[in-house]
Amino acid sequence: MTARPRPRTASTGTLPFVQGLRAVAVVLVVAFHAGAPLPGGYVGVDVFFVISGFVITRMLMRERNATGSLDLPRFYGRRFKRLMPALAVVVVITLVASILLLSPLGPQQTTAATGVGALMLVANVVIARTTGDYFDAPAESNALLHTWSLSVEEQFYLLFPVLLLIMWRRRPGRSAAVMVAVVTLGSFILTLAGPRAATLSIPDALVGFYGPATRVWEFGAGALLALLGTARLVAPLQCIGAAVLGVVLLAYAALGFDRATPFPSVWTLAPVLGSVALIAAAPSTPWLAAPLSSRPMVWLGDRSYSIYLWHWPAIVLANASFPTARAAAAVAAAGSFAIAAASFRWVEEPLRRMALPRPRRLAALVALTTVPAVALAAAVVTLNRAHYGSTQLRRLAAATTDLTVGCHDFLPLSRRPPADCTWNAAATGAPVYLVGDSHAKHLSAGLIAAGSALGRPVVVSTASNCPLLDAYVAVDINPQHLGRCRDMVEGTLAYLDSAPAGTVVLGQSDGY
Repeated sequence: MTARPRPRTASTGTLPFVQGLRAVAVVLVVAFHAGAPLPGGYVGVDVFFVISGFVITRMLMRERNATGSLDLPRFYGRRFKRLMPALAVVVVITLVASILLLSPLGPQQTTAATGVGALMLVANVVIARTTGDYFDAPAESNALLHTWSLSVEEQFYLLFPVLLLIMWRRRPGRSAAVMVAVVTLGSFILTLAGPRAATLSIPDALVGFYGPATRVWEFGAGALLALLGTARLVAPLQCIGAAVLGVVLLAYAALGFDRATPFPSVWTLAPVLGSVALIAAAPSTPWLAAPLSSRPMVWLGDRSYSIYLWHWPAIVLANASFPTARAAAAVAAAGSFAIAAASFRWVEEPLRRMALPRPRRLAALVALTTVPAVALAAAVVTLNRAHYGSTQLRRLAAATTDLTVGCHDFLPLSRRPPADCTWNAAATGAPVYLVGDSHAKHLSAGLIAAGSALGRPVVVSTASNCPLLDAYVAVDINPQHLGRCRDMVEGTLAYLDSAPAGTVVLGQSDGY
């Protein structure tokens, strides 16, 4: 049995079953964010990563086979034209809406900073530093949280073609596949390192949930599939086996994973290998290719980028507007499909069909796309810092200011000057030590005030999701978190062993 010719869609020129898989991916993500019973729906992003690696590599291979080389400026220009204008529209509209609907005591600033990061292709880094974990409560108020994956994808687009071009010029043949395999394996090993990555002093922005270093292998899996070709997977039993495996793995991840599943980790193999298996099997498996290539699925797949862009801001803004309405997220998610269809029709499609401008006009398009959005984001941050000229808002901001900024992290007191996290330092009474997780942090303002009244210094050292237990906590949503937490606990215990005698106040959740 030989592989059948792969039809292409008239609208996009891409493989229809791949567009159908994009539809599956975006539905998983939107359903998860809308609160549907798909606890692992967030793996739709991993499906997107595999698809991107596969599609971009095939596109670069076609250009190389046709011309003998790669036109990198043209590639980057097309990627910008395809992705950034639609993103800029979402950023601008979201920022305007955030001024009206989001709290000026944090969410507005975080959303604005993320918007700038998204346009500068570093939203994942900004989010890691300002918002924190993807599943923590602060993430639910960042209306541009989802742009982290777009920045990771764009970072891949920036570096991968250069590496391919170098390998193709120096060593024709399979050398590019070998290079991709080595990079993919290295990234996967770093992912498996999990908590040990913290001991290597690797920033969380590189190896955490949002980190590109532990996501590269997902793109690499798709790229290897394109470089090695799927023509070898032609035996009927191979195709059926791969198709069934892909469906089972993807369904298992979507239904069996949840917020407590370590991610990225070895578990990420399920959606990645499932996606690879589906792409490899679909060309020769009619019962799989037919539903994926159906008109509704291709229609959704063509619009998956717009749907992804619009669904999360709609959900966050709806929840902020109707905080007690359980259906707000679902209604907003459904409505975002209509907004996305309009964005696809009047923003994405006209620009996609437009010939790539000459360098000067392309530079003008870049400026027109990014400058207004960045200026608006800067204005939002500036207005927030000035509290919009409101005395009442200034008082509210002062009342909610986090006194312990800088002392709520994973650097223990044993490795920092204790004075940096000591309040009422001149007091002569016995010190009070506040340690634990974020539950302890919530006590800091009141305890500092009490210490001032009683003439006792207060020393604070806390970290999110990090209970002060002389034991290893083995279950966590972020593998890298385990190492940082253990380091924090051991350092804090060592400090308390030698600190001046006083009172230790321990606060933490009992749910670990």
